Amino acid sequence: MRILKSFKFMIPAITVVFVLIINILNAAIVITTVKNHAMSEALEKNTIISEAISNKISLYMHNAVKIVLASTKEINKHPRDFGKLVGEIDRLYVNYAQFDLVFFHDKNGKLLYSNPINPQATQDYTYTDRDYFQQVIQKGDVYISRLYISRVLKVPHFVVAAPILDENNKVLGVLGAGISLVNVYNVARDSKKPFQGGIRIIDSAGALMVDPDRNLNNEVVLADDFKININDETTTLYELLGRQKEGI
Repeated sequence: MRILKSFKFMIPAITVVFVLIINILNAAIVITTVKNHAMSEALEKNTIISEAISNKISLYMHNAVKIVLASTKEINKHPRDFGKLVGEIDRLYVNYAQFDLVFFHDKNGKLLYSNPINPQATQDYTYTDRDYFQQVIQKGDVYISRLYISRVLKVPHFVVAAPILDENNKVLGVLGAGISLVNVYNVARDSKKPFQGGIRIIDSAGALMVDPDRNLNNEVVLADDFKININDETTTLYELLGRQKEGI
């Protein structure tokens, strides 16, 4: 009888323990499911917002290209009239707030005029090392540079550059307009929808354009050594850009 009583007592006890374990497992599954659903929902929402930001920045850059090309078209009507060139540079700088600098290089990379003016940048440097100069001189077409520290302004900016052509369509020099990193940041942050988490944007050369934890107004920070964990995998922002992947 003692064995029977003990056995009868153990059955409900085991059942209770089993039910408790099942309930705990169910609760863990529910929590994990809810968490995964919330993260997936956030990813989907933020992916939509990131695409919208990308489109806004692309449109912003496209409009800058159109403005620069319109100016080169006017200058190319009288390409050797330096006074007209200077007047057009001044007009661009005064009338278009997205440009923090407008300038002209001759075909040897010498800075002949800029607004604003920095005498040191004019006297001490040539600009043949800049990708925008090389591309415009070699290909004779408009080009958007990688992110640089401006030698004139000492701040990070992109350059929209286009050729100035002579009467025989030979490149005489390069008209350039700088777009400050601050302006790009403002375009990226001007979102109508709330964004869950910080926004990081890197250019195709791997330089951080926008970062929630850093002030990038005075330096160019490369993203290739910036480690992040995404989808349980450690990677870098630059690798992520190369694979064009998304994740949590």
